[in-house]
Amino acid sequence: MEKKKTNYGWVIVALFCIIVFSTQYLQYQMAPVAGRLMERLGIGEQQYSAIFNAGTIPAIAFSIILGIITDRFGLKKTVSVCMVLAAIGGVWHAFAGGFSSMYIAIMLVGFGVTSTNVTCGKCFGTWLSPAAFATAMGIFMSVPVIAQFIAQSTTSNFASLDSAFILSGALTVVALMLWLVFGKEMKTDGARAEVKDEPSFKETAKVVFGNKYMWLIAIGLMLCLGGQVCNNAFLALALQSKGMSEQSAGVASSIVPLGSLFGSLFMPMIAAKVGKNKPFMLVFAAVCAVGYTFGWRLSGAASYIAFFVTGMCASAMMPFFFAMPVQIPEIGARYAGTATGLISTIELLGPTLIPSYVLVPMCSGANGIDFVKFFICVGAIFLILFVITLFLPETGTKKQNT
Repeated sequence: MEKKKTNYGWVIVALFCIIVFSTQYLQYQMAPVAGRLMERLGIGEQQYSAIFNAGTIPAIAFSIILGIITDRFGLKKTVSVCMVLAAIGGVWHAFAGGFSSMYIAIMLVGFGVTSTNVTCGKCFGTWLSPAAFATAMGIFMSVPVIAQFIAQSTTSNFASLDSAFILSGALTVVALMLWLVFGKEMKTDGARAEVKDEPSFKETAKVVFGNKYMWLIAIGLMLCLGGQVCNNAFLALALQSKGMSEQSAGVASSIVPLGSLFGSLFMPMIAAKVGKNKPFMLVFAAVCAVGYTFGWRLSGAASYIAFFVTGMCASAMMPFFFAMPVQIPEIGARYAGTATGLISTIELLGPTLIPSYVLVPMCSGANGIDFVKFFICVGAIFLILFVITLFLPETGTKKQNT
């Protein structure tokens, strides 16, 4: 029975990956055809940016609420409702003719990926063994990178925006249908199964918001993602400031997502084999602190290696953080939905606030951004993350004796 449960757990993981792929593919389709899209909608760069990021609105505004709803009413219903909204948005965006309609459509699509991000820990934790859980999180968190790569490398080859957007809209409908047919809620009893008496809102809030580890995890994720976005957004410009051509800087900076994909996929698997997570997280944070500070100053093969390694280490930390709530005994599967909602909400403050409102103003002068100072600050972010990780518990299969 346990083997059968785990086997079907991988079906659930596949469904979550399909949902994320369909929604992220749709979003990143807009990037390579931004010029045509702006012309079609009659908008400028600022409005295009708002549309492109509209999918994050549900994550910022509703992650905690969706977590509470999941803990109270069940995972299958929560994801189903959110995917209905995503499918409506997916179909709608193919026919949107103005800023408002496209903005609303993309925002609706965002409910799909938000629902899986909030519920993945609870879902995978109840279906899979502890060893398989880390691997599943790594696979799941690599999907957005794959979706981004495919969307950006193929969309410009479509004959028209209509054909490209109809395809991506249809993918969200397919993802919805597959979830409605094959998606299941784990109802069996067991050490890792969901309890049948659903917790009250008061009980859930008290446990989750009163747990110090949840806040450390949330702040850690905020710093990790914020630091990555700072690097990814300004690395090419920093390389150009050294005299590198725009094309060469673009090629060099593209090494980072390759490392990110490798880190998300394989590092959790390696840690699962070892049975401990915390040592890996500490090493990753330390490598990022050094790599982000000095990597952009290197040249030739050394810079490519630095970009790949820092991308790998930064991305590899994310699955460990997201897996933690369900692995902490005080939270477990019972409160994992609300806990993941909390950390997801605070996580998004990182890329929203740290680059635009902290580092850029702090490191800018009359001649623009001082990139030496900027990347020292990025390295310092990961040094702080290293310290935070020291205070987190070991959640691997071979837990430390304390």
